[in-house]
Formats: sequence, structure tokens, C-alpha cells
Amino acid sequence: MPKKNRNKKTYDIDPRLSEVIEDIAIEYGVPRSQVAAYFIALGAAEFFDKKINIIARLKRSNSPAYQNEIDMEDIIERVRRALD
Repeated sequence: MPKKNRNKKTYDIDPRLSEVIEDIAIEYGVPRSQVAAYFIALGAAEFFDKKINIIARLKRSNSPAYQNEIDMEDIIERVRRALD
């Protein structure tokens, strides 16, 4: 990716997802950022095609900054098990 098109962001994600991204990047010899971007784009496409439903996974957040959070524990575990 050319440097002029870079858009660095920092996200607070579960460490298990970071490990998944790292493992896939190593296995396929690609940058971690491209693996993360690919899955973000894929998830966004699925969301806008109405193939995934975030609303069904919302639960109340304990954070004063956010009303809700997305419960994805089962998805994270499923992904981790696939790599084992």
C-alpha cells in the first residue's frame, strides 16, 4: 500500500483476535494490517448485505462512554479453535 494512502488507526480488540491476525499474516506471508483490513472490509460488506445482524448481539455496556457493546465471545472462540 503506498504511504500516501495510509490511514493508521488504533482499535481496542480482544488479544485473541490479534493472535488470529498474526497467525494468518505469518501463514500467508502478508502484512498484519492487510489481514485486518480484509476482515474489516469483509465484515462491513456482510453487514451492509444484511448477512450479519449486530443488533441481535448488543448488550448493555458498563462503560459510561458507550450505551452498548457487541457480544462476540462465541465468534472469537470459534475462530481460535479453527486455528488450533
